[in-house]
Amino acid sequence: EKVRNALQVLLQIAFFGEERDKKEEIAQCDIYVPFDKEKYNMGSFPLSKEILDSGIALGRRLYPTFKHLADSLDSIYGKQEVSKNRLPDVKPVVISAVEVRGLQNTTTDFLIHTMDFYLNREYSIDKLTRMVRAAYGTRYYSRVTYSLQPLDDGTCKIIFDVKENPLTFAKVGLHYNKFSGIAAIVNFTSRNLFTPSSRSMIKLNIGESFRARAEHLQYLGRRKNFSLMLNSQYDRFNVTTYNTYKQDGLYKQQFLLLDARTQHSSYRNLSVGIGERFEWLYYKPAFNSLFDFKGSNTFTTSYFFLTHNSLNKSIYPTRGVKIHSSFEWVSAQKPDINFFVNGQPTKPDSIKVDKSAYGRILLTMNSFSAFSRTVTLEMLLQGGINFNYRRNIMNEFSIGGLTPLFRNQIRFAGLQEGSLYSPAVAAVQAGLRYEMFNNTYLTGRANVLFNNFISKSDFFQNPDLLTGYSLTFGYNFALGPLELSLMYSDQSKKVVGYINIGIPF
Repeated sequence: EKVRNALQVLLQIAFFGEERDKKEEIAQCDIYVPFDKEKYNMGSFPLSKEILDSGIALGRRLYPTFKHLADSLDSIYGKQEVSKNRLPDVKPVVISAVEVRGLQNTTTDFLIHTMDFYLNREYSIDKLTRMVRAAYGTRYYSRVTYSLQPLDDGTCKIIFDVKENPLTFAKVGLHYNKFSGIAAIVNFTSRNLFTPSSRSMIKLNIGESFRARAEHLQYLGRRKNFSLMLNSQYDRFNVTTYNTYKQDGLYKQQFLLLDARTQHSSYRNLSVGIGERFEWLYYKPAFNSLFDFKGSNTFTTSYFFLTHNSLNKSIYPTRGVKIHSSFEWVSAQKPDINFFVNGQPTKPDSIKVDKSAYGRILLTMNSFSAFSRTVTLEMLLQGGINFNYRRNIMNEFSIGGLTPLFRNQIRFAGLQEGSLYSPAVAAVQAGLRYEMFNNTYLTGRANVLFNNFISKSDFFQNPDLLTGYSLTFGYNFALGPLELSLMYSDQSKKVVGYINIGIPF
């Protein structure tokens, strides 16, 4: 009787989303759990954790009753053997017709070409799933689903039901970081603006630091898995300089990038390609330090790159890997630089700058593994090597910070951005993130950094080994993550604060 009453209550909750009116009948089965219909409605995705917790609590209360029932049946009829994989095998089907519903801005050909779909071929469920994900990965669609309709000749008709993203949209956000200051970030993106199967974007960072980016991506080929990207970017930063981990100066830095590359994306999460970029950098001291330089440098870089992204979320992911690696050849530079010691210019040609070409390698790999529903392991591997780089300048790796913000940055828990510069760096960071409450996190990180191997700069004197740690309180809200951190480095012997609010440029 208790089991029957329990099942009736479960069915009442599952199908009607409401409680029984007769409280005494619910009490008879000893499993009463309050159910808030307004709170736990089917559209409440932000409350998924609370909904799961409520279901787990109900299941634990029901377990003794059903366990007693199972033991009673086993004692009468004997223990029942449950066979695994009882579902029948799903065989591939031949698809001879296709229909697409919901298209307004794109065409049927565009959709099925991005999936590499052909009529009168055999498809399995797994293959159809990968094809749908490939179409979704173009970001032209916010939803792609399908159904199969049997035909009289034994084949099937596939019906795609899609919901398109708007072709043109704008986004506005706020971001604050101690390094870059406070800024409003504005993004305008339009698809098929100049040419079919393309995406054009303008992005602005307006605030204490000014940044601007313009980008055009042109999809090529039947599957749209080849693409050509043209990109330009301008940055203007105030960069603090450090001497033995103490602030001793300030630079005004400007950076201009012109970039062209072509790439191939096999499954939308893996891309390989080649490119060529032009870079111009200009440094000007705002406050003089012991050793300064003023001037510019220009150079072009040819590169091969590989990227992979399988993260399940862009913010606070719990599983997946994100990789960016590149092999580059920097052509002969054209530096125009003057050096100063204690604010006074040095003698001409007393400090020589190398203009010769050199190779470099860059690698950044983030991985996330969930130990449980609330605990996630984070790993960060970073490396950058400029080969034969001793008296070159303006292309070193900048060490410090917890948030990726600018070119050549090597994140390091324990030091502020730009605390050290080096031509060859390898860093490993491990972190453990605990979700205390919904969207509220506590993350501890520790890292070690190896310096001055393969190449060693004649302009910067740095230790060969760095170790550091951080503890971060994070809260994910409408504007993005709010993160408050304390950092410590064994070399600086200082505890420093670090604040990041929102998603960076």
